[in-house]
Formats: sequence, structure tokens, C-alpha cells
Amino acid sequence: MAFIVGKKQDGKTYYYLAESARVEGKPRIVSQRYLGSAEEIAARLSEAGPGEPDRSRHLAFGDVAAVWELLGRLRVAEIVDEVVGRVAATQGRRWAPTSPSPP
Repeated sequence: MAFIVGKKQDGKTYYYLAESARVEGKPRIVSQRYLGSAEEIAARLSEAGPGEPDRSRHLAFGDVAAVWELLGRLRVAEIVDEVVGRVAATQGRRWAPTSPSPP
């Protein structure tokens, strides 16, 4: 579990990001990272804006599954079956002609 802890030194408070875990059944601080004084933290947060990344990389995965799920929720296949007819779906064809082909 991570938390912020303030430690006083020479009348000034300095902040650390600490992480605790159970070691041999007892809670212990397993890591500490210095964050700075309140003024230093405020200055760093006002520089680039909190939580705003400098750059990002977008990966395309799951978009096909998302579209498939959306089509299912919108019942697109059922609507197409109502308009085109259920025959094409039951015969395993993707498209059923509405009129016979010329000889």
C-alpha cells in the first residue's frame, strides 16, 4: 500500500512516497521515494500540469472486439436478417440474390 508521509527536519517538513507491506507478518515500509518540501512539490506540479504526459503511444488492439460487441448490442445481425431474410443466414451464404441469375 502506498502513502505519503511527512517528516520534520530542522522545523521543515519533507514529504516521501512510502510503500508498506507485511514482512514476516508485520507491517513494514519496504520502499521510500523523496518527493520534496511542499513548495518543491507545488512548483513541480505547476510546471507541466499534473498528470499530463509529454508524449503518448496508441496501440490498436481490441478495436475489432469492441466493434463486434457494439454490433451485438445494437442487434445489427437481427435487423439485417429481418430485412434480407433469414434464408441467407441459415444456408451459410453471405449474400442471397433476390432474383434468379440470367442464364
